[in-house]
Amino acid sequence: KTAEPLKFKLAFYNGRNYHEVIQTIDATYLESKGVLINATPQYPVVLIGDVIDIDVEVANLRNDDVFSVKIEALDGEFSKKSFEIPMIKAGEKKSVTFKWSPKSAGMKDITLKIEYTDEFNERYSEIEKISVKVLNKTVLAISNVEVERDAGRITITGDVSNNGRSKIYNIFLEA
Repeated sequence: KTAEPLKFKLAFYNGRNYHEVIQTIDATYLESKGVLINATPQYPVVLIGDVIDIDVEVANLRNDDVFSVKIEALDGEFSKKSFEIPMIKAGEKKSVTFKWSPKSAGMKDITLKIEYTDEFNERYSEIEKISVKVLNKTVLAISNVEVERDAGRITITGDVSNNGRSKIYNIFLEA
C-alpha cells in the first residue's frame, strides 16, 4: 500500500443549496513494527519417538491491537496443529506450546504460520521456520536380554530404557 493523503468529503445543505467540499490532509505514515514470532524447540537434538515442547511466543509490536490470531504448524508430527488467540493488545505478547514427536531421523524443518487481523479488518500472514536434528536412534531401547530355558519353559529378561526426555507410559513388549 502506498502513503497517500487522507481525503474527506463534506456534504451539506445551506438552505436549498447542496454543497460538497473535499478536504485533503497530508498524513505522516510510519512503518509498522508488525508482529514478531519467536519459536524455540525445547531441545535442538532429539530421538525418534521422543516428545518435546516447541514454545511459540507472539509479540505485538504494533501500536494497535490485533485480533483472531491463529498460530498453525504446517508440517511435522504435532499433537495439536493450531492455536487461536482472540486478541493481543499493542505491546503485549502471548505464548502457546506445541508438542512435537518425530517419526524419522534427519534434519527436520518445522514451519509455523501466523495469521491475524488488525482493527481495519486487514488480514496479515507471517511464516517462521525452525529446524530440529533427529538422531537415527529410537527413544526406547532394550538391553541386557537374557534367555533361560528350564524344563520346557523359556524365560526372557532384559531392561527397557527411555533414552528420551519425555515420560513414556504403557510399554508393551512382545516376543
